[in-house]
Amino acid sequence: MKEFFLKNESLEIKVESLGAQLCSVKKGGREYLWCGDPAIWKWHSPILFPFVGRLKNFEYTFKGIKYQMPQHGFAREMEFELESQSNDEIWLNLCHNEETLKKYPFKFILHAGFKLDGNKIKAMWRVENKGDEDMYFSIGAHPAFNCPIAPNLSMYDCWIDFNSLHIDYFQINKDGLYLQEKHSLPLEDGKYKITEDTFANDVLIVKTEQTKKISLCSPDKRAYVTVSFDSPLVGVYSPKSNAPYVCIEPWYGRCDAADFSGSLDKREYTQKLPPHGEFKAEYEMEFY
Repeated sequence: MKEFFLKNESLEIKVESLGAQLCSVKKGGREYLWCGDPAIWKWHSPILFPFVGRLKNFEYTFKGIKYQMPQHGFAREMEFELESQSNDEIWLNLCHNEETLKKYPFKFILHAGFKLDGNKIKAMWRVENKGDEDMYFSIGAHPAFNCPIAPNLSMYDCWIDFNSLHIDYFQINKDGLYLQEKHSLPLEDGKYKITEDTFANDVLIVKTEQTKKISLCSPDKRAYVTVSFDSPLVGVYSPKSNAPYVCIEPWYGRCDAADFSGSLDKREYTQKLPPHGEFKAEYEMEFY
């Protein structure tokens, strides 16, 4: 595994070649990303590809053949190659190989980039279909931000600003599968105070026609990080272990529904890329 560093007048970041993972964001000497304690959750900000979330029975069917796949796919466990690096931007890539083709029968190149712009980081993805048939995939982000950001506070002193006056969300069952029942968050001027019950049933899945940015806020309701996105879904998550971090996760795809029984091409929110086509997406993180 290799480490790469970018720095400007506001931010200093570290990116690892394993999973092309952003693993440190510092502003004014303060760390904003989760430390990746392996006793709780070993990741910092993994890329979820070629699946987001969990498949039913950890398997999917394509052209009548069943394939096994772990939660969130395999990209986060694989070494990426450095593609280019400048003072304020870096790109890494992952290409299909014999092992990925056994689990995922598509030829691809996944490009992952990060660009600094003042107190903002733009995270960028490009997916190339290198094959001669339609490619089906999902991709998502999973950045874990320290919460609280200041010492001597609790997560339960903090707020989430949904930048919307009404938010409905969906949940998953004990097997990590999507449930169709809709719930509503009790907001105060668009903000929600985190409680011990907020993530009792795991992730909150939000359809993003309701909002295009979400912020974590300190007890005075002032944002210290904002994630902006154009993805169809966003997950908001913190573990049941009460670890001091909250994830804001733009998703182009999600886990299987609990009642799903179809093939890969029938999964909801799955991206379809034509032969030799290219998919592009990005999201932005701003730090205060």
